Amino acid sequence: MAINPKIWRDNLAKLFLPENQQLLNDLPDDRMDEIRRVMLGTEEPETCLRSRYEKTPEEDPELYLNDKLREYRAVNFRYAKIFDLCRVIGVKNIYDIGCQGINQALQLVNYSAMSYTGMDLSFSFNDWRTKDRETNNYHLPITGEAPPPFCNGRIRFVKGWYPETALDVQEDSIFVSCYAMTMTRPENIPAMAQALQRNFDRMLFNVLYSREEVLNAWKSADWEGYAIHPIGPCGFVFATRHPEDIARLKQVYPCDDRGWFDTGIDNGTLHMTEGIFPTYRSYTDWRRDLEG
Repeated sequence: MAINPKIWRDNLAKLFLPENQQLLNDLPDDRMDEIRRVMLGTEEPETCLRSRYEKTPEEDPELYLNDKLREYRAVNFRYAKIFDLCRVIGVKNIYDIGCQGINQALQLVNYSAMSYTGMDLSFSFNDWRTKDRETNNYHLPITGEAPPPFCNGRIRFVKGWYPETALDVQEDSIFVSCYAMTMTRPENIPAMAQALQRNFDRMLFNVLYSREEVLNAWKSADWEGYAIHPIGPCGFVFATRHPEDIARLKQVYPCDDRGWFDTGIDNGTLHMTEGIFPTYRSYTDWRRDLEG
């Protein structure tokens, strides 16, 4: 029996939450093909692979399988912590610029108080299941069109890039971006920062400290009126115009005397090395520079 996307799509989304991973292994492969099409809203999804490896997938399929699994875990862990922070400060509407995929949004299917808008130029879907190791399924389905919304539009996707593509920003909102602002060219950052500050009182994003020219361009933007605090390794910061946000964070998260909140965002084992400390210093200095 074919899947009716209008009826089952929201329920199918729950299958791809980490806690339901085992249920996927019992599904026949042809049913999984149908589910991929329903999730992305396209009859023939393309596939993509990471291209950073010297070996091809045929030469070392385990390398690509581990990458797919690692990305599945990292995205779900990172956004679980991000959504936790949003709940702490009472944010209702999340705008994820450069969202890359749809998996993170699926976590909000069970939370009716939050809306999610993901924006990018293409959208992937990590359909990982442990059975993939048997079939060497290291591909990620991807589409160049915005997938259909979930939950009657509460979770939706927009094809485009900000600020060229306008957003209808609601109250109680936050701008989120993970490993996307890092890609912005330094010469485009002043206009990007101005647009964000017109639309958002709250921002949560990261810039890798290793790209010093990008980091300096963000730091030199006009941040008057914002409190900025480091919240995780890999350059994650939280900026807000609402002092009560910081008070709420202090009630929940450990905070040291330099303003670093231990939110758990991106605290994966791969990042817990001495390499995070230059990031820590950079963003602590950023906050102190603004405070004079």
